[in-house]
Amino acid sequence: MFNPKNKNDDDFGKSVWGKILLDEIKQEILDGEKNLKIVQNKMIKFIELDKYTDIINSDIENLRSFENAINISWDNAYEYFLNFNFDRWPTDKKIDLN
Repeated sequence: MFNPKNKNDDDFGKSVWGKILLDEIKQEILDGEKNLKIVQNKMIKFIELDKYTDIINSDIENLRSFENAINISWDNAYEYFLNFNFDRWPTDKKIDLN
């Protein structure tokens, strides 16, 4: 039941539906981290791809920070999401990714 004196009751993330949504988002984040690590492990063998590996490292850290924001509150997760961006991949004309 909502109690206006208790600010924690205002956190949608503490509601049944909020918990379900946040758990789903956490799972997507974990899946994204797992997939990025797979790509990272394949790329790490090639020194010429270092700048791309650095971007993947940054993306993994961004996902971890997003997960931390989710663990704090719905509002923190929402604020983090509004400002969330993956780093842009650099271009290199010497590398053919096709």
